Amino acid sequence: IFLKISDLFRVFNRRELAKKYLDLALDYAAKYKNDDLAVLVFHASSLWYYEKDDYSNALKYIDLSLETEKLRQKYLCEIPSLYQKARILLRMEEHEEEPGKRKISRAMELLKTAVDLGLIHKKYDDLLPIMCEYIERLIAAKRFSQARAYLDQIDDIYAPYYPAYFFYYYLGALFSQAQGRRDTALYFFQKTTENLEHFFSSLHDQQYHSFKSKTGEIYSRAIEFYLDMYSRTGYQRYITNALYFSEIKNSYIYELAPMKNNTYSHFLEEKEKLEQEFFRCNKEYLRLLKNGNPGNPEVLRRCESQLESLKRQHEELREFILESPISYKKY
Repeated sequence: IFLKISDLFRVFNRRELAKKYLDLALDYAAKYKNDDLAVLVFHASSLWYYEKDDYSNALKYIDLSLETEKLRQKYLCEIPSLYQKARILLRMEEHEEEPGKRKISRAMELLKTAVDLGLIHKKYDDLLPIMCEYIERLIAAKRFSQARAYLDQIDDIYAPYYPAYFFYYYLGALFSQAQGRRDTALYFFQKTTENLEHFFSSLHDQQYHSFKSKTGEIYSRAIEFYLDMYSRTGYQRYITNALYFSEIKNSYIYELAPMKNNTYSHFLEEKEKLEQEFFRCNKEYLRLLKNGNPGNPEVLRRCESQLESLKRQHEELREFILESPISYKKY
């Protein structure tokens, strides 16, 4: 129960409360020698530190989770943990002053292991995002035959009505684009965005937050593609599509409104949460300014960007609530 509460607070961006319940869960695991719980808490702790950009602690906890699983030979979250470790290594590589290839190479090995384990043991439920990350990198490295083989497996396993099938269309678009087949890429990008719109209506809160960062990246790639097509052809429809998807990508309401069980009171609660998060972030920003921003100046820039984003989201939500329920019924 402690772990579930922590997970909910993490989803709602209440990080300190999430950490409090993580610590309670870890104390419980130690007190009652519950190694199964410890594995899950270590994994959740890694996610918490990862979201705070503390990659050394994120790596420490994910290693603890994997080591405990290996010792017990009882695998509770091995596949997502391998994926999490790969993400940490890739993010650490991005922040290196002199980046090399060792962390990227290790991350690719971890991604491949996670994907292959999921396929062997038929753990398909949360495998698509991991496969997407791995295949994207195979395409970027021009390892087309391997990418094609995994794409065929996605097509064999998942049906087009599967909610997250948009990943297949997205990867098909990248694959075609990398091979210079723009017409095919255009078809796949159209299918990607169509399926994304249907996908969001079937999500619950936790799934929505877990997919949100990835879908933002997908919309960015679609926008870049349509802008490129416009620059090549000059056709108005491509710039119109780019602008439309830019609006979707940057709209807080667009993804929030279609979710299940949303009511007027839900939007008021969401507005209050945004305000609380803004005050928390602003307090941290003022602390950094007062201390002369010791350490990495990127932290200050990230804080400024987050404040700007929260302001924009709050304004959009406030306007929507003022017009509701008229506009809500139209959505």
